[in-house]
Amino acid sequence: MVTAEDVAQLTAQVTELSRQNQDLRQRLSLIHGHSDLSAMIVSAVPQALLPDSANISSSLSRDSITEYHDAAERLSLDMSSSESEDELSDEDDANPPAADASNQASSSTVAAASGSADASPGGAANDASTTGASAAGLEVATTGRREVLPVPQPDGGNLSLFNILCRNIGKDLTSVRMPIASNEPLNALQRLCEELEYSSLLDQAAAAKDPLERLVLVVAFAVSAYACTATRSAKKPFNPLLGETYECVREDRGWKFISEQVSHHPPVAACHCESDAWEFWQDCRLRNKFWGKSLEAQPLGAIRLRFKDSGELFQWNKVTTCIYNLFSSSRYIDHYGELTVQGPVQGSQARLTFHKGGSISGVCRTGSNGPETAVFGRWNESLFAGREHTARCVWRSGALPPHSASYYGFTRFAIELNELQDCLVSVLPVTDTRFRPDQRLLEVGDLDNAEAQKLRLENKQRSRQTPVQPRWFRQLSSDKSWEFRREYWSARESKFAGIDLPDLFD
Repeated sequence: MVTAEDVAQLTAQVTELSRQNQDLRQRLSLIHGHSDLSAMIVSAVPQALLPDSANISSSLSRDSITEYHDAAERLSLDMSSSESEDELSDEDDANPPAADASNQASSSTVAAASGSADASPGGAANDASTTGASAAGLEVATTGRREVLPVPQPDGGNLSLFNILCRNIGKDLTSVRMPIASNEPLNALQRLCEELEYSSLLDQAAAAKDPLERLVLVVAFAVSAYACTATRSAKKPFNPLLGETYECVREDRGWKFISEQVSHHPPVAACHCESDAWEFWQDCRLRNKFWGKSLEAQPLGAIRLRFKDSGELFQWNKVTTCIYNLFSSSRYIDHYGELTVQGPVQGSQARLTFHKGGSISGVCRTGSNGPETAVFGRWNESLFAGREHTARCVWRSGALPPHSASYYGFTRFAIELNELQDCLVSVLPVTDTRFRPDQRLLEVGDLDNAEAQKLRLENKQRSRQTPVQPRWFRQLSSDKSWEFRREYWSARESKFAGIDLPDLFD
C-alpha cells in the first residue's frame, strides 16, 4: 500500500531529478557554446612556432589563456566470425607513390626569433601556428608547408565493397585485393606519425612537476591519437611494403619521427619519435574480425613513452576500433574498450573506458594512496579532468580545414604528412613512402595510373626471392616487441652512403 510518505519521497526525488536534468542541460549548452569553432579566424598562412625556452604549462589547478583558447573559463560538468592477424586493408596492398615534388611547397626560411611561446595543450594542433607571440618585435615566418592536397578526392566510380567481398567469399579477408579507389593517399606508417598531432601535450607533461598533472597529460595524449579517425571511415590507408620507411622531422614541433614496416606476414609497423624532452615508440599489429556489416580491429602491442629528465616510463595499450555499416554511405567509426596507462611507480596508473558512442570516463591516480582525479570526455572532441564544478579542459581537438570532406577528411596535420618538399628529395632514403608512385598518383587524382602502379608494386613484392630484412628496428626476444636501433639519423647525415637499401619502388 502506497502511503502519503512514499508519495512525498517520490515527489521529492522527481523534483531533484528534474533540477539535475535542467542543470545538466545548462552545462551542456555552455560546453556547446565553447566548442563552436565556426567563428574562429584561422590565418590562411600558418605561422612558424616560436622557440620556447621553458615549455611549461600551467598547473591543472589553474587556468591559463595561453595554455588553450578556452581554458580561461572553468566548466562545470557532471560525470554524467572470421579472424585474421593482419591490417584493415588487403594483405598485399602496395603503398605510397613518389610523384614529382613540383606541386608541393618547399620549406621557407624561419626567421630567427627570441622570446617564448606557450605550448597549447592539444588545441589547434593542426593549425601549426604560434600560440603566444606576445613579445614585441618578434619576426614570424611561414613554415612553408602545404595547406591543401593537390586535388580534391577523385570520384571512385561505382565502387561496391559488398560486391568485392561477395566475389571473395571463403577467402582470408585481408588477402582480398582492394581497388585503389578504396584508399586514402596516406599509409599505415604515416598514420602512426599522425598520432603525434597533439605532441604539445607531451611537451607540457615533460615540464610538469606534479605527478598527477603529468599522468593526466599523458592520458590526454593517448586519447588524442583517436581524434583524426572521426572523419576517416570512408577510406583505408595503404599497406606499407616490407622494408618501407617514413620519416618526419618537425623543427616547429621539436621532434623527429621514423617508422618502418618490419614484417609482412603478419603486417607489423614499428616507429620511434624523439624530442629533447621525451621519446615515444611503439609497434603495431592488428587482429581483424569481420562481422558481416562491420569490421573490428584489435591492436596488439604496447605504446611506450619515456621522459628524459626523470627517466619515467609510461606504457599503455590501444582499444578496439570498429567500422560500422561497411556497405552503406552512412559508414562510421567507433572505438571501445579499456585503455590502461601504467605509470612509473607501483600503483600509478590511469584506467579509461571507451564507451560505444564516443564517450570516455576513467580515473587517474599516482599511487595506492596518492592523489587521484577523474577524467572524462569524448575521443573525437575533448578530455576534461576533475569533478563537478572544478573540471577543466585538458585537451580539445582542432578544427578541420575548409572543405575537409572533399580531401579525405584530413586534418591540417594529415595534409602535410605526404608532402615531398624540395629540400627533402636528396635527403630521404629511397625506401621512404613519399617516393612511392601509386600513393602519389592517387594524391594527384590519377586513379588509372595509380591502380597500375599499385599492382606492379604488389607483384614485385610477391616475386622478390630474398625477403627484405628490417634495417632500422630489431625484434627483442623477450617480449617480441621491436626496438629502434638508433642508427637511422646518423646514416641520414651521410645520405645513407655505403648502406645497401632495397629497391622497393622502381
